[in-house]
Amino acid sequence: MNGSTHVILGLIAYELGALHVLKCDAPGLLDAPLGHTLALAVGALLPDLDHRYGAQPLKKPLPRPLAWLLQLPAHVFTHRGPLHSLLVLPPLLAVGQYFEYIPAPYGYLLALGCVSHIVADALTFSGVPLFWPLVRRRGGLPLFRTGGRVDRALPFAVLAGWLWLGK
Repeated sequence: MNGSTHVILGLIAYELGALHVLKCDAPGLLDAPLGHTLALAVGALLPDLDHRYGAQPLKKPLPRPLAWLLQLPAHVFTHRGPLHSLLVLPPLLAVGQYFEYIPAPYGYLLALGCVSHIVADALTFSGVPLFWPLVRRRGGLPLFRTGGRVDRALPFAVLAGWLWLGK
């Protein structure tokens, strides 16, 4: 999937109330502070740091040394490897737990973005290694091909459905 698809699906997950499952009281997307939306978008792009050309919006605004540092996972891991597993969630949730008393739930938003990314990639034929390193085999529900017509149309269809339902 491309980055815009992941960001839109992360925003929809936020709006559908997934943060309430995480015991986090958050406003609706249109009422949310910009920091919430940015944290969610960063979380939705974070797993693709293991791809050479993935997560470009995260790398472009940074100074060259930091952008180079963000390229490191692409050289260490294969795409849809450890960063596409449940292994990434405990550190993000720990950040959320640590900052629980601050009004902005950034750790939870990062985790929600990552979960939406992993779930979306699990719906492609390529799948994800959800339980890496215990099981390195990729799995999921193969509904469509990455980069195919459905993949390109999905963000528009989800966004149109969300707007049509009155959100």
